[in-house]
Amino acid sequence: MKTIKINKIQNVKSSVIDSSITFEEYINQIKNGFDVNKILMARAVGKGTAEYTTLKEKREAVLFNFNFIDRRRNKNITKHTGLLFFDIDDKTFDINSIDKSNFCVIHNSFGGNGYTLIVKTKDISYHNHTSFKKDYISIATQLGIESYIDESAIKMTQPTVISYDPYIFINEESKTFYSTEDTQKSITLPSKRRKDNIGSVIPFSNKKVKYETTLDTYDEACIYIKEGKEYVECKLPFKKDGTIKKIKEGERRKWISIFCHNLLYINGYINRKQLYTILNGINQKYCIKKLNEGQIYNIIDYKLEVLNKGEIEAFKPRLKKFWVDPSIKQKREVYDAKRKSLSDDKIEDFFGNDILNINKKITQKIIAEYTGLGIATIKRRFKENTEYKKIVKEININKKS
Repeated sequence: MKTIKINKIQNVKSSVIDSSITFEEYINQIKNGFDVNKILMARAVGKGTAEYTTLKEKREAVLFNFNFIDRRRNKNITKHTGLLFFDIDDKTFDINSIDKSNFCVIHNSFGGNGYTLIVKTKDISYHNHTSFKKDYISIATQLGIESYIDESAIKMTQPTVISYDPYIFINEESKTFYSTEDTQKSITLPSKRRKDNIGSVIPFSNKKVKYETTLDTYDEACIYIKEGKEYVECKLPFKKDGTIKKIKEGERRKWISIFCHNLLYINGYINRKQLYTILNGINQKYCIKKLNEGQIYNIIDYKLEVLNKGEIEAFKPRLKKFWVDPSIKQKREVYDAKRKSLSDDKIEDFFGNDILNINKKITQKIIAEYTGLGIATIKRRFKENTEYKKIVKEININKKS
């Protein structure tokens, strides 16, 4: 729980994501405080005064409900944090009337008279405001606080000002609350370039099946592993445009067998009936001439026998360095942002260290050689940051003199 990342903004009016902190860091800031005198001053003058409003609007704030890319906008949501917060300022609310074991954190809000209540959650919807509001009110009702919440604050982008409460309540063993959506969810098979979602959405309950290897945990939206990590996916034939080809009669067994093989390698044992449901879904949608039930079960039984002997190995695995959290919608944006961040770090490191130890004229080609980045990337970064050009010019003049 404490390692959960939450976004921070400069103040409640800002839409720009300033940084991210862990939930533990947030808890420590609430408990130990920062600029405590300003909070105490705001509490002294009281809510509703101009001075109170000014002090509050200049205070840093956090976003508990979701993580965002660049700005706090619904379309920029990358994932649900696993937390949901409620700010209650209703004077009739009695903190002792609720079951505190349901909450992971409770503390006084900025004004000192209200409360910020935080619960652990899972699968909270962010596809649209209506579904999010439905989840939010449902959980508030389960907590017994539905009559005290401010409906105008039920927003996916809602921030809360960082407060101060040395007596903050912390409960790591609190209950987890789930989305109101049906827990027996459909699973859409992945596609190579995300253009074709294979179309056949297969109903699958009890156990969530993975169609590609993922990391056990994602501490950030995109994780970079320098040495790479084995990546395996359930394969189907793709066209150049990233959509899935129709499977010809002579290739049906091959592709269904490959898909089944990697499916078992990634997930371990899956029972025959569940395997048949998945493989027949592919068969019905993509095989020009369909395999019959017996043919599909022959593939399944053979692959299960290989699995049970402990002889199953991945079909065409590869090393993958960039791992995007599968729960994120804007995967390409997150991937591009990570690559840019890494290349920026290499360039900054070059200008901070390497540049002073090079005895020849500094050029973009030299920078590319030292950083390992492509010349096109260097040119792009120079265009984005004109300071680089100035620094290079100044150092080259000094070298010449």
